[in-house]
Amino acid sequence: MAEFVSRFPSRSPTCERRRPQRRTASLHERRVGSSYRHRCVGYPTFRSEAARDVALSLDLDPTVASWTCLPGDVRGRIGHDRFVKIRPDFLVVRQDGSRSVVDAEGLEEFAPLDPSLGYVDVARSDPLDDTGLRNVRAIMCYADVPVPLADRIRLVGLLEEIGQATMREVCSAFRAADPIGCVLALAAQGSVAIDWRSGPIGPGTLVRLPDRSSPQANGCMDPEGPR
Repeated sequence: MAEFVSRFPSRSPTCERRRPQRRTASLHERRVGSSYRHRCVGYPTFRSEAARDVALSLDLDPTVASWTCLPGDVRGRIGHDRFVKIRPDFLVVRQDGSRSVVDAEGLEEFAPLDPSLGYVDVARSDPLDDTGLRNVRAIMCYADVPVPLADRIRLVGLLEEIGQATMREVCSAFRAADPIGCVLALAAQGSVAIDWRSGPIGPGTLVRLPDRSSPQANGCMDPEGPR
């Protein structure tokens, strides 16, 4: 199967605007733009659309400090006696300093020889469903939208006081013209966490301050893979 490689422009003012030479870009590319690059180290290059979607979820995970595309070969084993070498989709560094390699569609039972390196096969351990994909794409479209400082402070203060609130409740704290867009922008920028995996984003969607020590608390993938 031919290798699919996707490259995005390094700068894009909005998710709907793109460079003239990119007029043939896919709809997904136009919607996402380059806004997911907040935690990306180097230039984002993806072998598949599935890898591109995983990148979006990595940028919504507050426990992720950085991620790098196609980091190089990783040696490991499958089972007890089969040694292989793979080139994973991502190298992910967490806020606690732990590292793991992540594949959108990887090898079952692969284990790196480096004991300090974890491995996650997203397709097997934590696949993104259609609802989750629609949500992360919608959120990341707002990643470059500026949020007034006063609104940011009011929302963070509200969540510090009550712990979590619905989208309807947090929007009441905003005085900006587009409160929903501001909440999604703050989620894309890592200031708040949105429960984007339990269903379509709506008035009842829960919003909370991010827990940078627990991916599961933020609706994100388990860095240790399946147990």
